[in-house]
Amino acid sequence: MTLAHPTKAGARDWAGLAVLTLPCVLVSMDISVLYLALPLLSADLAPTATQTLWIVDVYGFLLAGFLLERFWWGSVFLLNTPVMLALLVAAPLLVPEHRDPAPGRLDLAGVALSLAAVLPVVYGVKLLAEDDPGWAAPVAVASGLAAGALFARRQARSAHPLIDPGLLRSRTVAVPLAVNSLTMFALVGVMLFTAQYLQLVAGLGPPAAALWMLPAMLATVAGVAAATVLARRLSLGAVIATGLTTAVAGLLAATRLEVGSSPAFLVGCAGVLAAGVGMVATSATDAVVAGAPPERAGGVSALSEAGTELGGALGVAVLGTIAAAVYRARSAPPYLPEVPGEPAASARETLAGAVAAAAQAPPYLREPMLEAAFAAFVSGLRVTCLVAAAVLACAAVLAAVLLRKARPGAPSPQPHRDPPAG
Repeated sequence: MTLAHPTKAGARDWAGLAVLTLPCVLVSMDISVLYLALPLLSADLAPTATQTLWIVDVYGFLLAGFLLERFWWGSVFLLNTPVMLALLVAAPLLVPEHRDPAPGRLDLAGVALSLAAVLPVVYGVKLLAEDDPGWAAPVAVASGLAAGALFARRQARSAHPLIDPGLLRSRTVAVPLAVNSLTMFALVGVMLFTAQYLQLVAGLGPPAAALWMLPAMLATVAGVAAATVLARRLSLGAVIATGLTTAVAGLLAATRLEVGSSPAFLVGCAGVLAAGVGMVATSATDAVVAGAPPERAGGVSALSEAGTELGGALGVAVLGTIAAAVYRARSAPPYLPEVPGEPAASARETLAGAVAAAAQAPPYLREPMLEAAFAAFVSGLRVTCLVAAAVLACAAVLAAVLLRKARPGAPSPQPHRDPPAG
């Protein structure tokens, strides 16, 4: 029997691939833009630590260092418009249509339950960044967890679940999903403070900070290439564990950061972290998509993206709360009462608030205030990196053990799905 030769991609296929990368541009760069805008945004809006974390989590667009120098911070919201217009025009012409032959109904109740599960948990965690969160934090977390339990129960019983429980019974789907979420947890939580360090502590403007962060972004591409090479020789678990170990090395190196450290040191640490994340994201996403049947590829891809977004949101919430707590504990020198009430309160909440408060303080207090705020911020950053490293180290062990026999990109056996109850 003669096997048919695979069809080579033509110009239209390559053009379609280029169109499909446009949404990826928005997704891959939304991590950076608000971090660059955050110091200017904080100076304008004077948010509390909790409000700052919310701003970061609800925002996601494009990198805009070349705009923040000459326009107001809100201009960064406009940068996605040309990309999305190009996508809307080109996608119907160049990307072939593919539909699930039996997509089922949208589970609106499941959508509502998923929001009721995620939002209160994130809200409750972020409340811990405040001086006195009271009972609101544990109540919010408890209600979110209860809604999450109801969501899981509904997905197991629904004929058209948002998340197919059968797919999650496969290690080569469930474990990479979890690892990807934990990786984004660490990356987003740490990169949030990297951009602030470059601008507020090192004194760089938005364009210069953007250029300093560019090597870390390029390191992600290097990580993707390294994962592709390693996938030919190692198991899926070994490739993912290697990427996670690389990321841990970058995080541990960042715990040596000092107020007077060169920007190159922090950017180098971030580059090692980003390279490891690139290795993990490529391998994990490939494993998740390969582990689903073709008709479920769209759904499992959406699940993978939702997992990374959730991981990033929790990273900002948890790591941001830890950093805020450390900052608050170490940024209240005895001379702070000499500063007017509102600026003093802002100085204790965020680094951007401290910089703004120092500008309004008596001249003899400005330098001591900034020194104390910078030292407190760097202490919070170091603790954040240490916590993130511990999380990724645990994920590396998890991947190495549970995926030691899986091959990268190999389809997993499709688990039997029980018929819905009732």
